[in-house]
Amino acid sequence: INLLPMAEELDISSDGKKRLSELNIHDRMSIYVQIIPPLVKASTKEDTDVHVQCIYNGDKFIVNVPNTTTINELKDKIQTQCKDRTIIDFKLSNEAKEELDLNDINRILKSFGIKPGQTIYATFRATTRKTQSLISNTQNNISTDSSLTLTPKTKHDRVMVICKFPTDDPVTFQISVRDTITQLIREIKSRIPNKRLVLSEINSNDIHINLENDTFRCLADLGIKPNDKISAIMIDKSPIYSSIVSKQTTMSLKPDKQIKLQSTSRIPIGLTNLGNSCYMNSALQCLAHIPPLTNFFLESMDRTHMRDNEDENNDWNPYDAVGDVTGAYAELLWNLRRRDENNPDMYTFTPNRIKDNMGKKDSRFASSDQQDAQEFMTFLLDIIHQELKTKNKNDRNTIIKKLFFGEITSTVTCTACHKEDSTINPISSLSIPLNRQERSFWITFITKQGKDELTLVDVPIDGQVGHLVEAFAQKHNEPSLFYYVLVMLPDGEVDLNTSLSQITGDELIFMEQEERCDNIRPKLLEKPKTASTLDNCLVL
Repeated sequence: INLLPMAEELDISSDGKKRLSELNIHDRMSIYVQIIPPLVKASTKEDTDVHVQCIYNGDKFIVNVPNTTTINELKDKIQTQCKDRTIIDFKLSNEAKEELDLNDINRILKSFGIKPGQTIYATFRATTRKTQSLISNTQNNISTDSSLTLTPKTKHDRVMVICKFPTDDPVTFQISVRDTITQLIREIKSRIPNKRLVLSEINSNDIHINLENDTFRCLADLGIKPNDKISAIMIDKSPIYSSIVSKQTTMSLKPDKQIKLQSTSRIPIGLTNLGNSCYMNSALQCLAHIPPLTNFFLESMDRTHMRDNEDENNDWNPYDAVGDVTGAYAELLWNLRRRDENNPDMYTFTPNRIKDNMGKKDSRFASSDQQDAQEFMTFLLDIIHQELKTKNKNDRNTIIKKLFFGEITSTVTCTACHKEDSTINPISSLSIPLNRQERSFWITFITKQGKDELTLVDVPIDGQVGHLVEAFAQKHNEPSLFYYVLVMLPDGEVDLNTSLSQITGDELIFMEQEERCDNIRPKLLEKPKTASTLDNCLVL
């Protein structure tokens, strides 16, 4: 049992006989009692089992054996669990994930320092006996004719994989028939030249591989033999609209040139943080949710995916020809609204390209340091404006100027003659203060039973602590709770008449009391009938 006041822990062993007043604990202070379950001593019995976590072909199971078991006995027991499959490439690691030397199969686990109750790890691959026989026979036949070939023995189980792309030249590599479909797909994806392409199908002669159900099976299990050829076919990935794109883009095209799109209302994916790049991600997401700007870029990109393939020879991102930053921004918009058929649960996109190009324009954005989001957004829009203007023969009327540039009139009036002098200046941003109407507090509620509950409570910003307690009681559907709550801060009790403006932090402690307190309900405050919006928060 530990006794804790608001700040420090009390030493029960040395101060157990002292009065609380001797420990500087006075009336109306609070003490927290923390009860910690006693530690259970680990059993030291010699017959306690060692837990062997077995991992193979994507599956897991646990085998329990004494630490006097030999490597060979352990392998036999695991083989029994695998039934009609044969264990190959068997490896064993201790609790620290350090691989053990298995040359002496009669060595017991105890000799490796493995103690009862510990968990060790066995990794291996399991193939059917037919597959193992096929591989063994093939190796034996090739070994017999070793005088006729210079191919190393380790290459006898290889197959040729040919990756076929829509436009680029095929890419070939070799893989073992013992490898799984998951390993094959991983190798194929590492050779895909760009993110527009997606793996469509894999086949070998008359064998068609199911990309969903066959992932943990070995190539040999599917009937693929050494020296066979596997074809992997890649296709262009069709884009999909998300809620950040207006439907007017597709409706403006002729029926015979409708883009291959699918409507969806899913939330656009997020952006991966690159160091302290949250300032950049925030600015990019704000811009991406401006439909006129997003439609402007994506309409031209979508036209490279027509049904009649009229524009199939065009670059998939025409804005690469406008400028490095403009092309990177258009590519980012494209990826924010795309769905990855191979990874439908993908929630983020990594904006490496736009960060690299912005860093080349200004060294501030090349580092991993935090920067100002507004400065980044202004700088980005200015570069895109300049690149579009240069590409359009210095036409200043770009989409950036239409959407983000305006004019502000400043008027100065003389107090003596009342003459007015006006000046018009171009602006790209206007800072306007927000009128806060509510404030949020995190309440740690300690019940009479000693349980801690964390609750977020919103109250009018001009209220008192009593209003906060009242809102908390209403949120718990227990109005009478108002009279049984003591409000605390680290420096002591807080009066319910205290203005919330005097509370600098956003965390308070509410302690439920056994007896009714002298709490008096505060005067009612007028709450806004509707939730706060940007329009009614702006102070003009």
